[in-house]
Amino acid sequence: MKLYLTKQRALEAHKINEAELDNLLARDDIKTILIDYGSGHEPAIYNDDLAAYVAERDIFPEQFNHLRGRFLGMNEASLLYGVSLSTLHKWIERGELKIQGRDGLKKLLDEADVAYKAKLSDAKKMRQGKKVFKSSGGD
Repeated sequence: MKLYLTKQRALEAHKINEAELDNLLARDDIKTILIDYGSGHEPAIYNDDLAAYVAERDIFPEQFNHLRGRFLGMNEASLLYGVSLSTLHKWIERGELKIQGRDGLKKLLDEADVAYKAKLSDAKKMRQGKKVFKSSGGD
């Protein structure tokens, strides 16, 4: 189920000011619906879109430069950053992470890249159970 927030609740729940949120709404950068209260209506903002916007605005790769050059095996990266091996493989397949080398059969990843992707992913998952099942049509 999609979670929609009133404008006031969105401002309280996310690190965003009213002018920035108004700009996003004006540009249609995030999904909204109209809630009819009988005496009027109010836009409701799709929480996941807003969470993704704030995460991408506030989290950037350079924040993890202190980890650059430290190499982790896939299992170690999975355990250290709480990311499943299947997720790490998907990020590699999509080109979002690069294998930096090998130690025997072990694929090595740069810790800075893993830390960045994990932090960004965590910030975008604002609620439990998001996309547990693939839909066979509309959400």
